[in-house]
Amino acid sequence: MRERLFGILDDDDSVLVLPTQRSVRDLLVDYARSRRTSVSAERAVSFDEFSALFDVAVPEGRRADGLSRALFASTYLDDYPDALGYLYNPAFPDSRERFVSFIASTLPSLGATMPHFNDVTLYRDVMRLKEAYTQFMARYGLYEPSWIEKSGAAFRGDRSKTWYLVCPSCEVNMLRLVDQIGQCDFIRCIEAEGSSPVRMRLYDNERAELEAQGIRPVIRLRVPTEGKTTFHDILMGDITRRNRDISPDPIILKSDGFPTYHLANGIDDHLMHI
Repeated sequence: MRERLFGILDDDDSVLVLPTQRSVRDLLVDYARSRRTSVSAERAVSFDEFSALFDVAVPEGRRADGLSRALFASTYLDDYPDALGYLYNPAFPDSRERFVSFIASTLPSLGATMPHFNDVTLYRDVMRLKEAYTQFMARYGLYEPSWIEKSGAAFRGDRSKTWYLVCPSCEVNMLRLVDQIGQCDFIRCIEAEGSSPVRMRLYDNERAELEAQGIRPVIRLRVPTEGKTTFHDILMGDITRRNRDISPDPIILKSDGFPTYHLANGIDDHLMHI
């Protein structure tokens, strides 16, 4: 994968789009050292920078980032102790840190296309969360990039270049952007063969940075992206599924160390000889 990205950087008419600003810095430094040459900072950009190029209306203020989201989430329970508190159990170790991490991770998805909730109480509390976050951003002159309307026609970058989105199927925000802007001839999506979503998100030192924010990794069942998987069911016979249809890779161990149904059910059935 490293040499593949270097090959793209060798082409002056190409720009790489990576998940984070840190991954951009690390890649450009690695490229310059490996090729023993200089490289322009414009040859690779973070996803947030790339996404902003499609904003229909450029908002005032600074883009919200992981740090500002974590800052808001850390004070939310104190300001609104009766809201969403039922989603976490204080008896579990580090429950507050995990809850803060959860709240911070959901904020980008609370824009105009936020999911629908059948539970009235949950919907009310999520709307309350959105309102509180909106007030927080207004107070500190921030805006949430993913809440801004996007359009391929509004693109303010260089259309003569080819923009390569690195591993888009492993990045929910990248997928959301591609769905919003539609087909663009100057965008290419590339993925690393045999790479897991977690590894593609993390570049040098990023794991420590995320853990410092209280964000802990989950364990996923790595599913091949090519081919098919067939298993025999006593009642249904042979059942075949395309591996690419199983996306994202299912979580089998949560960040708090507890197994999910996908893992626990299979082990229980095995031990009971079902």
